[in-house]
Amino acid sequence: MKKKLLIIGASSCLAHAISGTLNDSDYLLIGTYNNHYPQDTENYKSLIKIDFNEEDQIKKIDDVLSTADDIVFTIGESDYLDEEKSSKNVTTLKNLLDHLKDSSIKNIRVIFCSSSSVYGDSDSSIILEDSRKNSVSIYGKNKLLAEETLHQSGIPYIIIRFPIILGKSFKTKFIRLKEAIIDNKAAIFGDGNNRFSFIHEKDLTGALLSILEKKEIKNIDINLSDEPVKQKDFINQLYLLINKEKTPRNIPISDAIKQAEKELENFNAGKGRPSLFKEDVLGFSRDRAFDCTKAKKLLDWNPQHTIKDAAENTFNNLNFIERSEGVKILKFLFPNKTLPVKIYKKVEDFKISDFQYNDEFIWSVTIRDDGGSVINTGHLFSRNPETIRKFMIKNSSDTKSYSVRISPVKEDILYYGSFLIDNNSFGDKAIITLSKKSSAQFTKSEKGESFKLLPRDIDPEIAMEYLNGKFVGNTTGLNEYLTEIANDIENVKSYMQITRRENLIMPLLFIINKKKGVQYISMGF
Repeated sequence: MKKKLLIIGASSCLAHAISGTLNDSDYLLIGTYNNHYPQDTENYKSLIKIDFNEEDQIKKIDDVLSTADDIVFTIGESDYLDEEKSSKNVTTLKNLLDHLKDSSIKNIRVIFCSSSSVYGDSDSSIILEDSRKNSVSIYGKNKLLAEETLHQSGIPYIIIRFPIILGKSFKTKFIRLKEAIIDNKAAIFGDGNNRFSFIHEKDLTGALLSILEKKEIKNIDINLSDEPVKQKDFINQLYLLINKEKTPRNIPISDAIKQAEKELENFNAGKGRPSLFKEDVLGFSRDRAFDCTKAKKLLDWNPQHTIKDAAENTFNNLNFIERSEGVKILKFLFPNKTLPVKIYKKVEDFKISDFQYNDEFIWSVTIRDDGGSVINTGHLFSRNPETIRKFMIKNSSDTKSYSVRISPVKEDILYYGSFLIDNNSFGDKAIITLSKKSSAQFTKSEKGESFKLLPRDIDPEIAMEYLNGKFVGNTTGLNEYLTEIANDIENVKSYMQITRRENLIMPLLFIINKKKGVQYISMGF
């Protein structure tokens, strides 16, 4: 039986990172949101709209609280300019704690996502959990006040503190920095030799997963961080990714602070939002490392990511749906029309019992580099699942993922099809191609069989465009399926718009089954 987890603040970037990890594990996720609908609805069993500033609304989660194993609290406005926004870090948590104290629920843990900003300008270069707290920002002061509220509540808690988070879920947080690098306006503050601390979202969620599995741990504060790097190495890494022809300039820290203060004065005079904050200057230029001994010992946790892969995950232009994300979306949108598929990170996780099948079904596995990137390094079809397992073992690696699927017998498949939604290239049109061929899907590469282009893409028997409810092109023999395909395209487009992913490239692979109609194979690259 899956454990139930309540994530408060499901529309936050942090919740997005958490849900993507925990949805693949043994957790059933319930999320709350208020002003913004979560991006990753497909990861949740249910979502509840609640304003935690309104105490009467909190009773909406009473049924969930009575059966939940833990609460992860991610609400937190990181706004340096708006005291009212930042104070939600305290009021929303306090209202939840008051509700818990007034209810009969006593043993549920609150895992509070805090910040290293609570340490502020502490003069220690090595920060332990009990180091002096002296926050200088509105955000940090409110995070610290929220922590103190939790300490005094009598509710079981774990507070996790972490520095700046990097990873694909946090791309939007770094738009200003990326634009500055593109325009060659970013700078290294001082000589750049100070230690700059960060954490990759996967290291953060890995620690959280360990916390959830260790129910005996409670009423402690924990620092989480990857190994620090020099500030100049971080900025140079970003330039290498984004603006290879340029190198960052150095500016004195005092000059950067004066610039930030001048921009704040202009903002207060109604002249536009600052492009640089004093808190940014201090955060990037402060020499600081976090002692994570407690986390490593209690959680059996060790961070895995370097600044290179953290920067690549955050700043690369990945404008497409990845296969692992696409599988979750398909199962959410079309639960009865998606062919059985499961993505494994480890070969030993594959279990035949994960699937319901009969001896006529065809098994397949696609092996992908870098945990599900565009590059496929192996593909195999077989009627025997043990053959699939052996192929996975033969090609096992810590840097690969394995997408296992079962399909109906070939005789039942009328067409192999795909449709592509790409607003940037095609506007509102969807491009549909179909073929009866399935055997020439692969081209040889030095790494083995590599999934390049399907025959329906390079030599389709049927090619169509769909726009405004109408199909243009060859629709011979497809009339009984066109309404179904049109409805599915509209559902995908609508869902992507609701979850703010409408500008991503979305290829969907499907079959037309003469017994069951349209069935989906996969979505994404």
